[in-house]
Amino acid sequence: MMDKISINGDWPEIENKELEKLIAQEFWCKNKREDQANILYIKVSGDWIRVYFDYEILFWRSGNNGLEDPKASRETDFGYPLIDWGKTLGIEGTVIKSVSANRITGGAQIEFKFSNNKVFKVQSIDDYTTIKT
Repeated sequence: MMDKISINGDWPEIENKELEKLIAQEFWCKNKREDQANILYIKVSGDWIRVYFDYEILFWRSGNNGLEDPKASRETDFGYPLIDWGKTLGIEGTVIKSVSANRITGGAQIEFKFSNNKVFKVQSIDDYTTIKT
């Protein structure tokens, strides 16, 4: 049985709304990917929401204007590429049917289910994030 995780911020009401964008910001260090989803950006109803983990804590932040962390452009040994998962998976423009977050062995995950029956998960295990589709 999976337990609930700690939530920091207000859980947004995005269920039964159309997904406009779903973009993951990767984190690379010295040509090695350290996180597949350092930050997840979700656009719903014209608003951007930023989602990220710190071990078993899920952070929700709304009111974001940009897609890239301001420090990303100042770093030289690091990279923060943006990956458009909404387009890649064909879920952009579909309805978010459900969103859930739970503890898993070694960390936590968030799972999105869409009206076209596709599922998108971000797992944070030992503070390393991966995407499962």
